[in-house]
Amino acid sequence: MKGSLQIVLFLLSISAVGQESCIVFVEDFETISVQEILNNWDNSGNSGGMSLSVDVPENSKGQTSLMMTYTPGENNGGFLYKLFPEGYDTLFARFFV
Repeated sequence: MKGSLQIVLFLLSISAVGQESCIVFVEDFETISVQEILNNWDNSGNSGGMSLSVDVPENSKGQTSLMMTYTPGENNGGFLYKLFPEGYDTLFARFFV
């Protein structure tokens, strides 16, 4: 698993009394295609360099991860970008590496 990274991202809003009020966005990369992942995001970079991988951390509950390939001189790696709607005072992100 050299060089691999798996991120599970949860974004949630917290109510004024400190209790979780709703989950705003979840990405766990457990899909059947990269395109399905990209549909959840507003923008991406170098999607041609993205692929699904079964290379996951030992004891992971997930079975797939997203691999973003950086090719020196050809691209800057990859990115995923998500814009959230207005109206949230506070958002917290949890991710597991």
